[in-house]
Amino acid sequence: MGTKRKRVIMQAGSLLNPIFRYVLKMNFVANPTDIHGTKLLRHLQYQTMNLDKKLHQPNFESNYRESIECISSKWEIKFVNGWERTFYMKYADMSTLHQTIKQYNHFIEGQRALQGEDDEPDDNLLQY
Repeated sequence: MGTKRKRVIMQAGSLLNPIFRYVLKMNFVANPTDIHGTKLLRHLQYQTMNLDKKLHQPNFESNYRESIECISSKWEIKFVNGWERTFYMKYADMSTLHQTIKQYNHFIEGQRALQGEDDEPDDNLLQY
């Protein structure tokens, strides 16, 4: 005889912590002669566009362009609180970029918590 399986109930909304949570605007400027930087930018753009739309800020903007004028490919980010950051991609690696964005997210989340703004997504009950 088999035993009846118990369903596992999990609250999943508050566990979501997307990396581009507090980003308002992204500009990808790729130099075609910078192969490493262009590959990183395309990967970041792919990550950004394939993220669920409800995890972005409501007025999120992103654009990609190629330019030979800049020496290195660059990634310009504007955050919710007005901070801006530019990454030059010639010698960048993905783990450092992600770590830096996560640090900015923690700082901004702390600021917004002190201001009394609730950014935590609502919980969805998932049954397995």
